[in-house]
Amino acid sequence: MKPEPVLLRGVTDSTELARRVLHTRLREVRRLAGGLERRDQLGLHNFRIACKRFRYALERFDGLETSLEAPAKSFALLQDALG
Repeated sequence: MKPEPVLLRGVTDSTELARRVLHTRLREVRRLAGGLERRDQLGLHNFRIACKRFRYALERFDGLETSLEAPAKSFALLQDALG
């Protein structure tokens, strides 16, 4: 599964960059959450990968906003639970 591209046109600062990246990665997680509900192997795999990308994005930007640390830890636990 390829990641959804992040549209960067017009980004002028790191806060806007973080917002766009996180929004795109979260949208991906939400779109693929059906794999968790269906519990099919490919759907679960794609959902897990989307969660991993979102977690990595959260960790990348937690220096800008410390409130991102807790969700990053929660997504790490979710990844572990999914395998």
